[in-house]
Amino acid sequence: MAINIQKTIDLDLSGLSRTDKESAKEEIREYIVDTILDYVSKGESPVTGGKWSELSPEYKKIKAKISGSSKANMELFGDMLDDLSAEFTGNSLKVGFGKDADDLSKLKAENHNKFTARSKKKSAKTKKYKVPERNFIPRKNQTFKKDIMKDISNIISGYKDE
Repeated sequence: MAINIQKTIDLDLSGLSRTDKESAKEEIREYIVDTILDYVSKGESPVTGGKWSELSPEYKKIKAKISGSSKANMELFGDMLDDLSAEFTGNSLKVGFGKDADDLSKLKAENHNKFTARSKKKSAKTKKYKVPERNFIPRKNQTFKKDIMKDISNIISGYKDE
């Protein structure tokens, strides 16, 4: 499957020694994945900061039986979020579901994030998305919330101050 649900963020790591640059990258990778998972677990978007819409009453019952939770936290089986990754290419951080992610995880992430026209189609009958939008990876003209981006800058600054 050719779907890559990823956001690339260019970071300024200039002025860091090779060792500090690698340490900063590792800290940023861990931070961004942990932060996304934290927001998602609370049913909030790390992109917009808003709360996600509630689950339908029917789906709430199904989800509670399978996962033990009826919250809109994208944890039905846990397989999709297990494939979430953050990797660096040079000074560019790629966050999301890349070529190594499971195809089904990519499809689920794409449907929730509404990356393509196909996932933006609404049901003719209900006029709603078949899969509700749960924007947790920024699209083309988006970024993560300001506080998340500030924390990444603070991680980098911490290594520059050493």
